[in-house]
Amino acid sequence: EFKTMLADEEFEPMNVCGRPAKIGAQYNYPSLLTGSSCPEVSMDRPLLFIEPGGRYGRTGNNLVSFLHALQMARDTGSQLSTMNGWLTRVMKDMWMASNPEMNFEELFERSFCIKLFDIMPRMDDGWSDIKVVTGKELFFYTQQPDVPLSDYMTTQTFALRTLFLNYNDGSRNTRDMCSGVRSLFGAVDEQSLAADSLYTVIHIRHLEGEAGVKLLGYVAHTTGCDKSAALYMEPEYVKSVLGPLGMLSHPIVLIHDGENLEAIERLRNDPVTGPLVKLVPEGVGWLGGDI
Repeated sequence: EFKTMLADEEFEPMNVCGRPAKIGAQYNYPSLLTGSSCPEVSMDRPLLFIEPGGRYGRTGNNLVSFLHALQMARDTGSQLSTMNGWLTRVMKDMWMASNPEMNFEELFERSFCIKLFDIMPRMDDGWSDIKVVTGKELFFYTQQPDVPLSDYMTTQTFALRTLFLNYNDGSRNTRDMCSGVRSLFGAVDEQSLAADSLYTVIHIRHLEGEAGVKLLGYVAHTTGCDKSAALYMEPEYVKSVLGPLGMLSHPIVLIHDGENLEAIERLRNDPVTGPLVKLVPEGVGWLGGDI
């Protein structure tokens, strides 16, 4: 299904904040399903219900949980559903709340074939099967052995593209997702597009100290990566990665959680990385703007 669609369709880059982004053409997520729209919700089909109070971790984890929920629903042939809670808060803060023709709830449901309930569904109501999952369960979900990795990757790509076709732009009482990039690179024109289309983003995380050391130690054991370099972001480490990629002549944007300011100062004081480093000004940067 996916390979046929990818082969037959002509993909054009979409724009995010006025800049080209290579994440596929401008299609809607329901095109992945049979037909061109979401099937009607039926009590005879299994229901996968995302527990509205079961948030796991911060925003990055929440997005992973959501993407995994879409895949789990596909893998199990279930109808995806939830109520207003952690998922809708994360989504609405950054996406799908600026559309002038449709409110957030309707657009979210139609875009991802997800049912938003006002009251938690129960088997006593007549549903044939309900599986309740938390954000943590979704975060650690992996694709089924019989599902090709290409299927998983394509599903996630289409989901991300759909979100960024509908990012909040500051209208209808939302915050502007483009505020961060505009503060760094200015208004979009031909010159700025050519000059600033390439840049590196470094996400500096302290990961709550010892917990981060343990986490990266586990990653290092399973991947062979250095167990501490990503925590400290020493200039030599950053240059060793960016140099071979030819990225030491382009801006380096730093986003951070405020817990490792020493790493930022080291990069700013280095004679090679220092002139390239950009920080989003206070009052402009926010969670959605960083993403």
